[in-house]
Amino acid sequence: MSGRAAVEGAIQTERLLLLPCHPPVAQAILTGAGALEALLGARPAADWPGPNFVAYLPLLIVNPARGRWNWLVLHPEDRAIIGDSGFHGPPDEAGTVELGYILAAAYRGRGYATEAARALLAWACAQPEVHRVVANCAVDNGESIRVLEKLGLHRVGLDNDGLHWALDCRAYAADPLIAPEPM
Repeated sequence: MSGRAAVEGAIQTERLLLLPCHPPVAQAILTGAGALEALLGARPAADWPGPNFVAYLPLLIVNPARGRWNWLVLHPEDRAIIGDSGFHGPPDEAGTVELGYILAAAYRGRGYATEAARALLAWACAQPEVHRVVANCAVDNGESIRVLEKLGLHRVGLDNDGLHWALDCRAYAADPLIAPEPM
């Protein structure tokens, strides 16, 4: 991140850099594109951040521990923040975290969501307090369904909120077919 603030805890993948959304990063997003670019040396993609993430940012500022569970998806080649990914918070009492991800429209369909989510799934399952990863998606969200299948999550339910998915971290660690691999 030459000449810009390095972000502690960043995760490098083959084509992406995942940056934890620590309070200064969250504040820069809320301040505007210029502040984010000054801090990270990257501009936000045209339709990022979405309203749900913007509404969540104040919580990351007042509760820095939550930022450890949320990342920005940086496309280094374009120097663009193309989405956000991570977990809806730290693990619950049972050690479960809920995975979520969203990318700017111009970057969908290229495997970036799978790449980012795969790295974060590996990160989560390496945390001693995490035992299970869950996710939800709409029944008609074929792109998200494909991502979750590629990650090795299993459908565990269907209700008015959509499809429910889960992965046991012990099975993840023991199964080389599930474990992260290059795209």
